[in-house]
Amino acid sequence: MYILCMILLGMVIICLISENQRLKKNEKHLKKKAQTDSLTKIYNRASVEYLIDDFLHSQDAEHGVHGLLLVDLDNFKDINDTYGHNTGDQVLVQLSNLLKQKFRKTDIVGRMGGDEFLVFIKSMEDEEQIEAYGTMIINEIEMLKNIWNIKVTASMGICTNCGKNFHQMYIEADKALYEAKEKGKNICFLYKNEKEGNTINT
Repeated sequence: MYILCMILLGMVIICLISENQRLKKNEKHLKKKAQTDSLTKIYNRASVEYLIDDFLHSQDAEHGVHGLLLVDLDNFKDINDTYGHNTGDQVLVQLSNLLKQKFRKTDIVGRMGGDEFLVFIKSMEDEEQIEAYGTMIINEIEMLKNIWNIKVTASMGICTNCGKNFHQMYIEADKALYEAKEKGKNICFLYKNEKEGNTINT
């Protein structure tokens, strides 16, 4: 009788451990689902904002130059209207995969909504490195190959160390993005802070 009870107790313990592991796995899955964009599987806007603010308020933010790159596809509405929204979605996925491949795991890559993407580069040596990343990404996007033979280009606004929180940096990067669109698209512009006259340079 004692042996039978011990066997039953062991089975109960195993079941409890298994259920606990299942619940933890499910919790992890739900947490990841809440943090990521359903289409592209990269961070969503809420997660991007939280992660950037969390970093900017940490001691790590005191070292190096940090850049916010705002990427927006050019004439994306034309792609949707001409080839359909399913094709447009595939272009968005293709772009998100490119961004994930080209940046470090420590950087933050997310979709802000629609055809607007964001990359936050942490702790670079100088502003020139971040500008080089921006130029590289714009060129890589133009060279993307897809089965629909659609030419895809993007414009980018860059802001480096221009704010103490996500909101401030996003506003300045958005200004630079607007200038990139106004100047003909398929280029990246760097926002300059007030000490340098609020100018936007290529």
